[in-house]
Amino acid sequence: MSVVEQILDSNGPFVPVYRPLLPKAESVAGYLAQLDASRLYTNHGDLSALLESRLAAAFSIATGCVIGAASGTAALTGAILAAAGRATAKQPLCLCPGYTFVAAPLAAELCGYQMHLVDVDEATWAMDPDVLAAHPLLDRVGVILVAAPYGRRLAQTAWVRLSQQTGVPVVIDAAASFEALADDAKSLIGSVPVVLSFHATKAFSTGEGGAIVSTDPAIARAAIAALNFGFDGVRETTGPGFNGKMSEYQAAVGLAELDGWAEKRAAFRRVAETYREFAEPRGLRLHVAPAVSSNYVLFEAASEQSAGAAQVALDCAGFDHRLWYGRGLHREAYFRHVSRDVLPGVEALAPRLIGLPMAPDLSEGVVERIVAALAATLTQ
Repeated sequence: MSVVEQILDSNGPFVPVYRPLLPKAESVAGYLAQLDASRLYTNHGDLSALLESRLAAAFSIATGCVIGAASGTAALTGAILAAAGRATAKQPLCLCPGYTFVAAPLAAELCGYQMHLVDVDEATWAMDPDVLAAHPLLDRVGVILVAAPYGRRLAQTAWVRLSQQTGVPVVIDAAASFEALADDAKSLIGSVPVVLSFHATKAFSTGEGGAIVSTDPAIARAAIAALNFGFDGVRETTGPGFNGKMSEYQAAVGLAELDGWAEKRAAFRRVAETYREFAEPRGLRLHVAPAVSSNYVLFEAASEQSAGAAQVALDCAGFDHRLWYGRGLHREAYFRHVSRDVLPGVEALAPRLIGLPMAPDLSEGVVERIVAALAATLTQ
């Protein structure tokens, strides 16, 4: 019996939208024993260095191109400081997609930037670099913060070209793109820093954590300094920074996660394929791995009205669900009054992408019931 089925038996008919599964204690124990021996618990210890080098190998890039961080938001903040520095009076703006998780604009604000929200394309769910290249506010923009929605693949080429063409640094928030980077490093990794989250809600996880990935040595060096109080090889603050380092305990979990990653990813893929097999004959439009990260299953409703009906059906059947990015950043209370372009793509897309339950041990029976609950709304 799977974990989710046990929940159904013991706590009634409820399945969470995502139930993380991290390495068992015995898998982490060997790495923790190394901490007992070394007594190096943080500040770039041996386990953090090993995790960074193993991640670099997984991405087929040189050691030193992956920098661990205490969280995905810390990684974002460090990447912005490394690539663009703090906001200035002349260039105070950050161009940010109106459809993304709130961590992105909050990280930019921590670096002093004022948000300006940009629309996304309904097909790619992301900003269009050609639109950004002609944006009327470019002369006041200090950084462009790009989001790779739900782990979708954003090739470096267009964003490198945009940065070179405009002179504005670009940072890619690819929080859920661990699998994409491992599968297609040549296209997705380059000089523009790419930020990963290793939060418990991500497919690859250290419980909490993140990383900055860049092949530009200057960016990597600046990121290391930014995550360590601005210390650049010496115990003296030479630039902006904060305490954003990954601890050795997080690294221990990450190393154990890597040890079992092939098996975990295969389990995710089996669930994704089960969703696909049940959904396609019923005419449901689902987005699952590898098109998106394995931790997501997204139902794309035909309209906002049908999305509402689907949510009611899921509620009645005891299945949790989520608009992972809300209804757009401009509808978040804190960002309601920030400057923005018109956002028709965000308005059309945000209420229609519904996150469905996912876990690497989600059973076929539960998936079938979820799909049946959604399919029933199409006939109403």
